Amino acid sequence: MAHDVDWPQAEATGEVFDLDWYNTGTAKAITATELEVIDRALKAQDPGVVLYAPNIPAYVRTEYHRQYFVRSFGTQFLHQPHEILAAGNVRGIFYLEWSEFIDHMKRTNHLEEALALTYECIDAAERIERIDHMEPGPGWYEKAAIILRKMNDYEAEIRLIEDAVRRYPNFSHLEQRLPTARKLLAKQLP
Repeated sequence: MAHDVDWPQAEATGEVFDLDWYNTGTAKAITATELEVIDRALKAQDPGVVLYAPNIPAYVRTEYHRQYFVRSFGTQFLHQPHEILAAGNVRGIFYLEWSEFIDHMKRTNHLEEALALTYECIDAAERIERIDHMEPGPGWYEKAAIILRKMNDYEAEIRLIEDAVRRYPNFSHLEQRLPTARKLLAKQLP
């Protein structure tokens, strides 16, 4: 699956952000002891306590997230009509699978690439809404707003939030970001 994906690239360096949690081959590198850790994390109320212990390597957290996604969403999406799966396709992957990847790019300061991918995921969620009348999750809009704030593009952040709240009244909690964004924009203007 990973080789069929159109992975984002850093504009300046051309580095490809190909993370291994989308590759099912990752599981073969996990030891039996590490699988026990993953199993404990999947059963735990707070998996972070298990996964972020000092001796747990990052690739174990990666495998946890892959397994969590498959267990939580895999069978649900297997039973979705083909048009839903096609509408949710972003660069060869169902759009929900990009969430942690976008967070990784955001943390590593690849903001332009993270924002572009987030907008693609928002578009996919909105395409599904047109077919299934399923409101997209506010998390995608919040991700975009956070990235725009990190990029100091307060005007775009304000437009995004106002548009999202106008279209989806249930997203009103996003309006909490507006006063700060407006203050930051006022400071930025000459």
